[in-house]
Amino acid sequence: MWLHLMVLLSEYEKASYGLGKWGKLATFLHQSLEGPVSDLAKRQIYRLGAEKSSDAISSLEVRSSSQLKTLDSANLESSDWKRKYEIVLSKQKTEEEHATAEIAVLKSRTSAAEARLAAVWEQAQSAQDEAEEWNRKYDIAVREAKAALEKAAVEQERSNKKMQEGRYSQS
Repeated sequence: MWLHLMVLLSEYEKASYGLGKWGKLATFLHQSLEGPVSDLAKRQIYRLGAEKSSDAISSLEVRSSSQLKTLDSANLESSDWKRKYEIVLSKQKTEEEHATAEIAVLKSRTSAAEARLAAVWEQAQSAQDEAEEWNRKYDIAVREAKAALEKAAVEQERSNKKMQEGRYSQS
């Protein structure tokens, strides 16, 4: 760049003369330097921006990597909790199935016991009815026996009376 500037300055010296030479020099330098200096400044700004962008990208990559690790860790933890949940759910299902089976067995046993109870109750009622029937028959038999005894006693007494009357009348 400096070489280019020296060549341009030498050409100016050859072409310029007179009183306005220094003004022309200032204008020439301003115009000559405007492009290269402006380009240099732009390149420097771009390079600094690129470095900052590179640093920002690196920082973003580090943060992204960290967040991916955090995400992986969260996924592992989520999978672990899901597995634990499924184990507990499976155990609960097994317990519910066992409880349902036990309930069915108990219902069956209860029904059988209720049927036996109903049969025993029916037998007891039948026995009670039969006992009442036998009691009634016994009471009838006792009354008939009493009546027969009383009748026999009355007959005996009448017979005894007739015999005594016959004895008294014979004597």
